[in-house]
Amino acid sequence: MFLQWISGLRLLDHNPESNVLAKFPLNVRKALISEITSTLLQAHDPNLLSSITHVKWVMEAIGQGFALPLEEMPIITANSKELYSQWLFEPNSRPAAIRNATGQQEEQEFWQIIFHHYSLLFQPRYQTTHHHSNTSTPTTPGFPSNNNNNQITTNCTHLQNHIELCKGVLIVLTMAGRTLGPQFSEETWLVLLKVVLGITDCLLHEPISNINTTTTTTTTTTTTTTSDLNMDKKIAMIMADDLCEHLLRVLFELWLRSRIRKVEMWNIFKKCFNQWTHRHQAILQWNATTLALTQRVVRLLYGPKEGADMVNVSVGGYNVGLDLPTDFVYFAWHRMVYLINNPCTLPSSNFSLAISGIGKIIEAFQLIGLQNIFKSSSSSSHQDFLQDTSCSFFSIPDGNTLLNMFGPWLFQACMMNRPDPGTQNGRAVAFGVLCKIFCLPQKREKFLRNYVTQFYLALIEGLRIDTCLPTILMSTTSLFATELEGVRMMVPDFVVGIRMILPKLAPGFKIDVPLEDLRLAAIRVASTIMCLPNHFEKVPMRENWNFGLHQNGDKLVSNDDEIMVNELMRVLYSEDEGDISKKEKKPEPFTALKFYILELLLKSLKTEKSTYNLRYLLHLINVYVVEDVAFCPGLVSLVVKSIQEKVLTMNLSSDVTLYAFDVLKDFVGLYEYVQRDSKNCARELVLEFCRYIDTMLSGAYGGLSITFNLVERAYDCMMRWILIGQWIVGDRDCYEAVISTISKGISIIPNNDDENAQPSSPVDKKKNRKEPIPNKLFAPRGNKMSTANNENNLQAGGQHRYGKKGEMAVKLAAEIAMSQFVNHLGNFPAWSDHIGPSRVSTLFNDDLLLAKARISESNVDSIPELVRYFLIDGRVVIGFVEIPKHPIWLINKDSQSLAASDNLETPVEAGTPVSTPGTPKAPIPQTYTQKELDEVEECPSVIIVMRNSTGKYSWESHMCYKPPIGDNSKVRPLSPEIDKDFHEPALLSPLQSFPILRTETPPHFLYDQQGTKDQSFIQRVLCFNDDQIPTVNNIFEAGSDSWRAYSGVKKLTQRQKEIEVQAFEERKHVKFDHQNYKATPATSNSNLESPQVFRLFMSQMGLLSLENRHRVIPLHISEKVISDIEKLDLLNERNCLSVSVYYIQSGSDDFDQIINPPSISEDFERFLNSLGWPVSLDTHSGYKAKLDSSICKVAPYFADRSVEVIFNVPYLIKTLNTDSSSNSLSNFFKNIFADDLVCIVWIEDVLLMHSAPSKIGQHAFVYIFVHPLQNATGLYWIRIITSYSCSIGIGSGLNNEKKTGKGRVNWNADVLKLNENHLAFGPLVDGMIVSRHTIGSLVRNTAISAHDACRNLTETRIRQPYAIRRQFIDEMYNKYKTSLSITE
Repeated sequence: MFLQWISGLRLLDHNPESNVLAKFPLNVRKALISEITSTLLQAHDPNLLSSITHVKWVMEAIGQGFALPLEEMPIITANSKELYSQWLFEPNSRPAAIRNATGQQEEQEFWQIIFHHYSLLFQPRYQTTHHHSNTSTPTTPGFPSNNNNNQITTNCTHLQNHIELCKGVLIVLTMAGRTLGPQFSEETWLVLLKVVLGITDCLLHEPISNINTTTTTTTTTTTTTTSDLNMDKKIAMIMADDLCEHLLRVLFELWLRSRIRKVEMWNIFKKCFNQWTHRHQAILQWNATTLALTQRVVRLLYGPKEGADMVNVSVGGYNVGLDLPTDFVYFAWHRMVYLINNPCTLPSSNFSLAISGIGKIIEAFQLIGLQNIFKSSSSSSHQDFLQDTSCSFFSIPDGNTLLNMFGPWLFQACMMNRPDPGTQNGRAVAFGVLCKIFCLPQKREKFLRNYVTQFYLALIEGLRIDTCLPTILMSTTSLFATELEGVRMMVPDFVVGIRMILPKLAPGFKIDVPLEDLRLAAIRVASTIMCLPNHFEKVPMRENWNFGLHQNGDKLVSNDDEIMVNELMRVLYSEDEGDISKKEKKPEPFTALKFYILELLLKSLKTEKSTYNLRYLLHLINVYVVEDVAFCPGLVSLVVKSIQEKVLTMNLSSDVTLYAFDVLKDFVGLYEYVQRDSKNCARELVLEFCRYIDTMLSGAYGGLSITFNLVERAYDCMMRWILIGQWIVGDRDCYEAVISTISKGISIIPNNDDENAQPSSPVDKKKNRKEPIPNKLFAPRGNKMSTANNENNLQAGGQHRYGKKGEMAVKLAAEIAMSQFVNHLGNFPAWSDHIGPSRVSTLFNDDLLLAKARISESNVDSIPELVRYFLIDGRVVIGFVEIPKHPIWLINKDSQSLAASDNLETPVEAGTPVSTPGTPKAPIPQTYTQKELDEVEECPSVIIVMRNSTGKYSWESHMCYKPPIGDNSKVRPLSPEIDKDFHEPALLSPLQSFPILRTETPPHFLYDQQGTKDQSFIQRVLCFNDDQIPTVNNIFEAGSDSWRAYSGVKKLTQRQKEIEVQAFEERKHVKFDHQNYKATPATSNSNLESPQVFRLFMSQMGLLSLENRHRVIPLHISEKVISDIEKLDLLNERNCLSVSVYYIQSGSDDFDQIINPPSISEDFERFLNSLGWPVSLDTHSGYKAKLDSSICKVAPYFADRSVEVIFNVPYLIKTLNTDSSSNSLSNFFKNIFADDLVCIVWIEDVLLMHSAPSKIGQHAFVYIFVHPLQNATGLYWIRIITSYSCSIGIGSGLNNEKKTGKGRVNWNADVLKLNENHLAFGPLVDGMIVSRHTIGSLVRNTAISAHDACRNLTETRIRQPYAIRRQFIDEMYNKYKTSLSITE
């Protein structure tokens, strides 16, 4: 006796000897069932039924209780259900006959009969016996109970009770499977499964109910309008809707618990299940069950670090864990995965759910090796971790396996064209699943050509459909970095797709994802394809590639400037387009894509609202310009104009503006292309910077307390563009604007809020009103009293001498700018040397050697005082080295302390630097030899060595007369290098380091004998009453003593005049020898034993004038002074950093194999050469980090005006230790590379990327991985991983040790901050693809930028080299200041 539907499915056959009471009248059945169930529930006497026959007869009656009408269910049916529940779960309450048959067949039959009878309850039924014609059966549980119609309320209650009883029975069946399942025989399990499968199919095969509850209620009991058959159908639909989730959950759980392996049963299950797939609960249950089995299979196949240890089914908030045998898990997983038919035949909504479920199954396999990578690294040893991850990576199923399982369904889903939303959503999900499969690296075999072809065909269509495009773009950010055959031929189609998103959405484009995320995905995909047009320059694109290409960028043009930029973009690539137009039938080459890529990048800069996306765009624009500038030189100026328009017009937020300044700074390296195409680009940009800084200094946009970072970066960027060449020298308007802007920053008035600030007097206020900006760029310290007052305010480095942090930072930035302007313009890299930018400061060091020699000499008087040091204005340490001309001043060349060696052979010319940054060859210049003395012909000469915050500079100055030039009859003008307006001596800016230019002595001319006009420089001044002034002859009385004395003098004067005229007449025919006419100190007060030339120089430079003497502090030579000067020379003038570079071949399992590879590819060697210049450490005078010539002969090195980089390459370093163990090698290199915050790794196998940091075992914040693409020679995939992302290296390989030091903060906090801001450095961004001709410069710039970003995190107070040197000079000023004047 069981549900008739089960028999119809041929699951069970009816026993003709059962169902005896079915034909009895209802009243008889009700009475019999009620009495029996009540008696058995209350009596609790198991001996009432002592035989199996008695038990079966009683069960015949009880079973009839599950077939009673609805109104009898609350009591009779509920009692029947309760009685069976007691018999199942309370063995002591079972009949004695059953207890005596424990473990026998009778017990199994007892359970089977209960399951049969329970199935009767699920037969839909409704009331027809009542006389109330206007009542109805409720449609769903929870139908309103406060309805005015009492009969409707009653029927709702009856149906609700029926459904609740069904749910209770399902719970009983579930608990029976859980508790009694181990006692069930196989036959009993089959009966239980067949019963549950039958009742589930009986209800769920019905269509989903769409009937309104009120209408159903009214119609249910209206026999005149609706047939009984229709009522059964509707009631069944209502019950199915309410019981669907419960039925499926019980069925799937019991099915797996039974561990059934009968193929026939699985086939029936599959047949029935596919009749329920119109219900979304069925698809959800299938998704949850297959995913749970998949995760368990993953654990069994790939080890304890993957998957799950049980089959955990979670659906609808209901979780159940099943511990199943391994062999059954494999069997059930395979059968369950294919339980569903082709999802493409499902209704639209369920189609999408099914595809999502397939995607989760595939994702479970794709996450192998990654999902628990952090957990495994911290809980296992280093070696075990590497072994586990290696096995996981290499054993995951490849793409062909996944496509063999689901490929036909997924490809068909991608090509479905039904317009309904559900289908389109499922289609998009299918695209996402396929893209993830094809983006997964393949280790064993490549994708089959058939699958690749189908994938490309699907992409071509999907990239032009708005419902699929977002999913494709968000899933293919690494597609072009894969080894897919022919994947790069899809670039044109991706350009078409991206143009639908950028620079703005195409008309009618509908999205269901956040627009910001969609635009970011488009930008990321663009970063992988923007370098490909140049790489595949001559490769033709297929016909009609531009089908669906949206020209939405033209609609963004709104003003003349934008129209000009738009036309410039077209002109840049017009030549290629013109050539193509002549060849009508030939396809376009890949280079035709460059216009569209550039347009979407530049115009997206205008339309983008997200600050994160804007920063990403700026990085992309930077890389794209570097990639394409060699092919299109005019590109730089165009992009600079676009960024200039966006940034310097204050249209960006401050954080984006800072990134834009970094991009403009990087473009300085492309100046040769700018100069070639647009000579005014640099000028316009610099002037725009001047306006921008002036605006900020005026207090706009919140004042300097908010905008000081922008002003600092703007000064830096402006100076880089100024110093890149000498273009500004001839542009007076531009350099005056620059000087004015810098002067405003330098002359910022300190804020009076400073607690140490002194109140200004009324006189000072009056002066400030008249002259708010001082004439001097560096204001003098004032008199002695003001100097003393300022000393209290002076702190280390001058960091607190200003009122506000913003004002102080801007003032410092302006002083840096002025220092660079006067010291570096035209002088970097230094000319006439062989090292170039490796040094900023002079290598001249003889002043210190001479000073040390004098200090060390016991008889000080035996060595003349050739070296003098002065501290000028508290900011410049200036040294004078006399070049002696008197024989007793010559230095003994054989002295050990000053022994001449083969150092420093720099050509010396008057008025030019004596030592430019070149290769050093001697500590003592050859100027101290008689040969050099002869060359300068014993003219008064001095070497000036100036040390300031920007570096050390030296000149050799000779005071000599030069021959007259041109016609002697004309007035000799002043030297053109000296402004004619400045005739009186004035102190030059203490930071000026250009060669000292001397005014030439003008020639002396006399009246000629004919009394022509005076041609000399002595001007005659005439008075208005000159004719009334008496002559000398009229003053003295004739014959007087005075007259006689005057006459004697007159005769002597006349005689002298005649002799002079005669001498000049004789010299008219003899060339004037200016070499014999020399300037020498006056002999009356000179001491030939003491040098005097430095006094002449200081006097002529105005340093000894009365108004400037208080600004000059003499430094008496002592060991302490010399030691401080040496310390100052050791301070870097530029930011210096070191970067590690590693090469990891495929199969490198440990550090020893990384350090000692069997071979190194030529591609990697070319990469090393592109990072920097190979320099010999024997002669290298620049930054060396911890390298020296004893362990490394040659190393890559790079330097520019602001930074020095040395690359630590272990393959160029020889180990000194005899112990070659792995630990010894690791410690040796870790000691050398200890300060490297950035690590560059050339990695051939991308699957080893996550384990590489732990293998290297180095403390680095950022790892820049360079992966050469195998199927595209010359292309490289860039991956950038922070220490937080690859914490496997920190957790397992580095023992979590943290470098400590001043200003350092917590390691975990540092890396977490860096990981949260992936765009903190650039220009390269994680996931980019770049080409060979730019890889070196881009990686180098990114490493430098990453190092700066790491310093910002690891040091609480970042100080630039300029500030450090300035602080040291300030400390020297405080240490050696004196109240005595220079005269005293």
